Amino acid sequence: MDPRKPTSDDQVSAVGNSSLEIIPNEILFEIAQFLDSETLQSLVRVSRRFRSIVESEIYRVIDVPRFTGSSGLPRAPGYVVPLYQAFFNRPELLNKVQILKLSIQDRRVHCKLPSPLGLSEDPSGTFDLMVVVNESSVAGKLLTMLPNLRHLTIGNPTPDRNIDYGRSRYDPGEAIFGRHFQDDLTGLGAIAGLKSLESLEFRNGDIRKEWFCLPRLQTVRLGLEADFHSPERSHYLPTAFQSTMTKLDIEDNTHHFVYNTDVDINFQSIFSAFACLKHLRLSFQNNQLKFHLRSRYDKPRTIDFENDFYPIINEDRQGSCDMLLYKLGGTEHLITHLELTWQVEVNMHNLEFISPGHGLRRWDSLQVLKIPQELMCGRGSNFIMKSTLSGVEWKLRRHFERIEWTLPASLEQLEIQYPDRHVFHWLEALAECAAHFTKLKMITLACDERLDESQRLGEIFTVEDLLRFPAWRKLEAVGIQLVRSKIPATTETAPFHEYQGSYAL
Repeated sequence: MDPRKPTSDDQVSAVGNSSLEIIPNEILFEIAQFLDSETLQSLVRVSRRFRSIVESEIYRVIDVPRFTGSSGLPRAPGYVVPLYQAFFNRPELLNKVQILKLSIQDRRVHCKLPSPLGLSEDPSGTFDLMVVVNESSVAGKLLTMLPNLRHLTIGNPTPDRNIDYGRSRYDPGEAIFGRHFQDDLTGLGAIAGLKSLESLEFRNGDIRKEWFCLPRLQTVRLGLEADFHSPERSHYLPTAFQSTMTKLDIEDNTHHFVYNTDVDINFQSIFSAFACLKHLRLSFQNNQLKFHLRSRYDKPRTIDFENDFYPIINEDRQGSCDMLLYKLGGTEHLITHLELTWQVEVNMHNLEFISPGHGLRRWDSLQVLKIPQELMCGRGSNFIMKSTLSGVEWKLRRHFERIEWTLPASLEQLEIQYPDRHVFHWLEALAECAAHFTKLKMITLACDERLDESQRLGEIFTVEDLLRFPAWRKLEAVGIQLVRSKIPATTETAPFHEYQGSYAL
């Protein structure tokens, strides 16, 4: 090689000493997204400014997967040791971490993360964090070292039901933090020391009331088997405290506070501490609900709406969604945004049992409501079937005439998810009592974007159907706009759905 010919590093150094210095940080970071690993490493070695920009983004978000042994049980708890050692060697990087995700991963999924720059000479730019050591977990210690951590995720966000995770599925604290996961310093108790934490996602396991007392915590997302009230761990009940949280997202807890009457009371006491709560999302996925009504009959049968539904609901009111919402409503709570998502198999036996019923009418501050069609207005096939079409329509009307008893007058925006043609009957009933909803300005019909256009417009409804719909002009006359939107195919990273692409029909 000709010694007079400049090498690639020399060329990069020249660029770093001239051009890189005049480029704004935002543009410089965008450029880094398109560079290969070798060029990126070269730029980092010659430009301190470039290195600091790239490092800030790399360490801002850290996602650490946990892989299990062949039997599904965690082999050892110390899988974040390499990350811990990286921060021990360069403590100045601790201030840059804002988002940390600790999850359980099946060993068959091989995952590599970006290498901490300056800590590895591996030309590939990656180093494996799935390292197992026979030591106590350092995950809790790692949490205590992150003064600017704003978002924390613990658990397995996308569980594979075909994989046996052992106890880790129910006790992720032990799987992630090791044998001493209950310890206040190296286990779950370390979360209570995250004074800068703004959002917490805890997918399954026991919940500590200290977490809800963090000064900056605004959003909490609980899922899978996150447990408020485990009898053997009653000291974890988040009662006798006041939280400043404004958003709460709960998934798949149906069997904990709806299906069981006694637990339902505990759930109400939990909410008494959330005086600042503004956004609430309840997503239930428990199929046990349908058993509560189905068990009353030897075999499935057609239920008459007037003679069968109301006697059942009155008798089982303590365990219904209606009663749950009724307890959470009232002047003691100022919730303005409510989203109900129900992934239960809806049929004639459980439709009214899981329906909000009259439980929402006490929500005097409610402004935005997002709810599946099955919960709000039902499907025509779920009501008593008559031999004539007029008979079906008559029964539907008898139900929909009570719409002003169901929704609060404070409602400003209503979103009906997964609608079909039966939503037209409900909208017609709404138009007839529009004088009750003086603040309602927009009704959104949200369809699933996973359906192709032919299914979405053909099997659900078309624009022409809506234009021929008689209530269209009535809603328009009172200032209620009807729009359509698409529900994202996945909302795993969005605790509160923000649907995009809404457009007026």
